[in-house]
Amino acid sequence: MYEKITAFADVFKKEDAADLSAQIAAFAEAFGSSEYVVPNAMEAMGDRAWASTEMLKEDAATMTAEEICICFSAFIQQEAFIPGILENLVCQGVIRRFLERLQELDA
Repeated sequence: MYEKITAFADVFKKEDAADLSAQIAAFAEAFGSSEYVVPNAMEAMGDRAWASTEMLKEDAATMTAEEICICFSAFIQQEAFIPGILENLVCQGVIRRFLERLQELDA
């Protein structure tokens, strides 16, 4: 169901992913053009009180697909105002953990 998105899990596992910026842009485009985008993601994310990357990583193992899509949507929306946020989240392993969780939910 989420194969188009979870295909990026392997790319973001690598410490030295070649051309990380291009891969992040491709991920943002793939997710942003999917049916999983949540328009009010910023509000929904705030309601859940996910305020730090550590909280996000800890909660990833129990998140639903809907919650992960809320986070991805919010991250992509934030990238417009805070350039580099997606790269930071990739480097900290948050995006990879979410993608792996989506793979688990898809299995």
